[in-house]
Amino acid sequence: MENKYVIDYKSLALGDNYIEIPIEDSLFSIWEESEIKSGQGLAKIHIVKHGNVAELKAELSGEVKVECDRCLEEFMMPFHYEDKCNIHLVDEMPEDETDDLYIYLEEQQLDLAQWLYESVVLSLPYQWVHPDIKDCNQDMISRISIEK
Repeated sequence: MENKYVIDYKSLALGDNYIEIPIEDSLFSIWEESEIKSGQGLAKIHIVKHGNVAELKAELSGEVKVECDRCLEEFMMPFHYEDKCNIHLVDEMPEDETDDLYIYLEEQQLDLAQWLYESVVLSLPYQWVHPDIKDCNQDMISRISIEK
């Protein structure tokens, strides 16, 4: 089965390459501990290849199913994320932590699954609540409301 999150770097042409990767439930199921179990969206990837180095620009958008921190009911939360980084072909991984992506020269396979997952998570607000309290489970809201 083909992994839709893996890009064959060696098959990319020099210069501009445009790739669209669907963001689906399968991305979130890779991480069993994830609080996000489902979602859908699209990652628009633009890679400018210069040999052993490339520039990656990405725009991700869609929605994920999360649990409301206020009423504990699930709802669909929209996300949007834009980022850019460099891709390096290397013999061994560098010790310093950077935002760049590294792939082994011998493999030339860029697995974007973790990068896409982390990008979606980083795009979400710290608190996951329905945009309007009226959309929350009103029974739960009445149980936690404090009267003055």
